[in-house]
Amino acid sequence: MKRLRAIGVIVACAVLGGCGGASVVKSAMFRADSMRSGEYSREPMLTLNQLKWKYQTGVTSYSSPLEANGVVYYGTGDGKLRAISAESGNELWNFQAGATIESTPAYADGVVYFGSWDGHVYAVDTASHAVLWKFKTGGIVYGSPAVSMEVVYAGSEDGHVYALAAKTGVEMWRFKTDGRVYSSPAIEAGRVYFGSGDTRVYAVDAATGVEIWRFKTTEPIYSSPSVSSGTLAIGSDDRFMRLINTKTGQEVWRYRTGNKIYSSPAMTGNTIVFGSTDGYVYALTRATGHKLWEYRTYGKIYSSPAVVEQVVYVGSTDGFLYAIDLVTGAEIWKFNAEAQVFASPVPLDKQAIFASTEGEIFVLQ
Repeated sequence: MKRLRAIGVIVACAVLGGCGGASVVKSAMFRADSMRSGEYSREPMLTLNQLKWKYQTGVTSYSSPLEANGVVYYGTGDGKLRAISAESGNELWNFQAGATIESTPAYADGVVYFGSWDGHVYAVDTASHAVLWKFKTGGIVYGSPAVSMEVVYAGSEDGHVYALAAKTGVEMWRFKTDGRVYSSPAIEAGRVYFGSGDTRVYAVDAATGVEIWRFKTTEPIYSSPSVSSGTLAIGSDDRFMRLINTKTGQEVWRYRTGNKIYSSPAMTGNTIVFGSTDGYVYALTRATGHKLWEYRTYGKIYSSPAVVEQVVYVGSTDGFLYAIDLVTGAEIWKFNAEAQVFASPVPLDKQAIFASTEGEIFVLQ
């Protein structure tokens, strides 16, 4: 059960959003975009004023919320995908899948994509709330789908990563690893990157599914990669955060933490930020892997950080959501959810959305 909870964290993380008078977005995904950058173009929340609203599902959940065009999408242990108003916290509609949803949804062109414990990848229309298609894999789908160029990429516990036509759900290709795939794929420059339980990081051609390279760590990988400008950052059960050259598949550097890394890194400028199950949030230089700072929480960190300008948002199993200064590592504020926070926060303009394992969604302002 502990393993299942930890797996849910891989999915857990933050997503691009837009509320109020924000312009309409065409896509929103786990870690902000298909590259899983973890960096958001929002206005930072520098002070914690109040809890705007709290939505209680009444069901345990390890999924992270997604916000797109004023609607929060959230999967729960009862198999429901809920759509909630980001302004009021009122439920707008829900969709019943066949089993628990730990997969953080992805949104593209009016459709929400997600995986379920029933082994399916779903595509649900946000206007009609009807399922457009569902694709059956051979195992639980924990990770968050990535959508790029009208293709949906998703990993499964059956060891495969699938490429599916976004409009029809027709399989375009599948790539087999030697382990379970909980890592959420990242897309950049025509390549798909992901980790596997077989201890390897893979790069495959996005159009054909042909392997380009593989990199071996020493333990299974549940973290999701972040890709930018020819480099890939990813954590592993072997306690290392690594930077890999995406052209060659060679390691640039590695940094050892005190415990396993499920948290997916955020890459912003020359800084990489991530959490570890040793309870610390780390900031490293992207060029060399030199530690800039570390911030201690009093629980394990499965949550993946979200960065808005110079503010880092991240949750911990100690029950707090933290806001940390990106430059200094100093605490800006923290909020007590009174329950473990595995999920990753969603930054909005001067607001933050996050969820606890008790299935509660919070909006702070």
